[in-house]
Amino acid sequence: MELNSSIKPTSTGGNVIRELGWMGTIPREISDAMIDKAILVRFSPGQSLYDPGDPAGGIYGVVEGAVRVRIATSETNSQLIGCFQTGAWIGQAPSINGTSRTMGFTAANNVQALHLPLHVVTALVQQSPGLGAALATLSEWNLNLALQAIAELTIPKVERRIA
Repeated sequence: MELNSSIKPTSTGGNVIRELGWMGTIPREISDAMIDKAILVRFSPGQSLYDPGDPAGGIYGVVEGAVRVRIATSETNSQLIGCFQTGAWIGQAPSINGTSRTMGFTAANNVQALHLPLHVVTALVQQSPGLGAALATLSEWNLNLALQAIAELTIPKVERRIA
């Protein structure tokens, strides 16, 4: 992972991610505060943003590229379940509840992401109570995506599922 200095709300990466996905639905003052405190990070293809079992470490917003999503199926195995692209924000659940990560994200290609370390997320939530509600909305947003992925992977005909 390559780190850069903070990205400003008026920069290209800040504008791109602000308009897409979940961040496009939250109040501008919250997205500005998040982008102002974020660190731009780069990942090479195959490089992990984080793995199942890793401790909470903040949240990531994909500015450019795509990340593969893996979910832990046991202590030693994980299953690829999908791919997130520009505009996706990930990592909020462990940042909210302090648990280890149950999912892993790996760069599918060259990825640029905004990273808000856990201590920054915590400080921003204390400064802006609206961010807590926005993170709850992000959890719902990502849960809906997970349910869609499950639906796509499920055998559609009842007869085949119970056979």
